[in-house]
Amino acid sequence: MIEGEIAYFDEPGDDNTEEVFRITKKRVAEQGIQTVVIATASGHTGVRATEVFEGLKVIAVTLPTGFWKPDTQELTKKNRQKIVANGGFILTTTPLFGGIGRPMQKNSIHIRLEPL
Repeated sequence: MIEGEIAYFDEPGDDNTEEVFRITKKRVAEQGIQTVVIATASGHTGVRATEVFEGLKVIAVTLPTGFWKPDTQELTKKNRQKIVANGGFILTTTPLFGGIGRPMQKNSIHIRLEPL
């Protein structure tokens, strides 16, 4: 059995990132975890993760190209280069649970499909 603490933040946002990293770093050390997977859009959080978790395998998961605007990749070239230079890996993929519901919503079809 694994036990741990849960942290709840009063507000969402970037202001919580460093505290999340602090909590995660503690958990990584306690459990001997060797790989950290982090979500990042522009890459700022991914870069910071490669700094905080230096020596571990860091996988930065980005949004797919065109997620917000057609033919646009949110991950900046500069941050992509920093993540890789710091030893991190980048995975750009579609959202796992996005399914068919998201494109239907974007096309104003009023059907809400949720993953099972």
